[in-house]
Amino acid sequence: MFKQELIKAIYNLRMLFVILISLVLLFLSAYTQLLSSHLFIDKTAEDLTAEGLRYILETGSNKYHIWVESFSYMQVIFVFAIVLPYTASYVTEKNGGYHYLAIVRGGLNRYYRCKMYVSCISGGLSLFVPELLYYIGVSSLAQNTILESFTFYPVGLFSSLFFTNPDIYILLQMTLHFVLGASFGLFAMGLSMFFNKKILAYTVPFFVYLTYDLVISGMENIRRFAITNMYNFMSSTTYTIVDFILLNLSLVAVGILLVQYNKHRMITSG
Repeated sequence: MFKQELIKAIYNLRMLFVILISLVLLFLSAYTQLLSSHLFIDKTAEDLTAEGLRYILETGSNKYHIWVESFSYMQVIFVFAIVLPYTASYVTEKNGGYHYLAIVRGGLNRYYRCKMYVSCISGGLSLFVPELLYYIGVSSLAQNTILESFTFYPVGLFSSLFFTNPDIYILLQMTLHFVLGASFGLFAMGLSMFFNKKILAYTVPFFVYLTYDLVISGMENIRRFAITNMYNFMSSTTYTIVDFILLNLSLVAVGILLVQYNKHRMITSG
């Protein structure tokens, strides 16, 4: 059951769509913020010195600069990227009556555990895979030079690592994005079990996230726990790794409670 669900979550058109759109948005962000001035510079301009030209080319073609400037658009839609590949699977199975067959074949507890595990993996991979592919592409096409002084650099969590081991820093960022995607994926799966329409399974988690972030951002003492703040790994200076862990544990705990409640409702009312 687990293997079948995992294949269904990963190898589908929605996951492919998320990967492609994410790659486009990552590139568009880098293009808008950095690459446009690098690609279309007039190298023959009379007021452009050799030193100035060298600086522009070095800055605009550096892999690590490109990476840092690649997330301004993704931060708007990352929640949709998390929920789109798999969150509505329970609604689809419930509406078609297929979940009864899965429960008979594998058991009630196993069915719901499988949903939780796969929603975590799918949510994490929906952020991790596009970033990994983008990193491979940028590494292949751009200069991989660790500059003595970066013009564009992160200021958030573990940012000091970027100046000495930027590739390790990037891997750490992708890993924490995977964790955030996994936690929110489980939370979204728990929410989706209350609905019978797939569109609600996609949109309600987004509006819950948006409402939560808007409310908590107005509370000075706890605004660091905003989910967007956690995604903005390179620019958020207001949270620690402990805060990140606490938020993700909270998402997981709430997700598990929602799934368990729906399992109990399944037992009592069918």
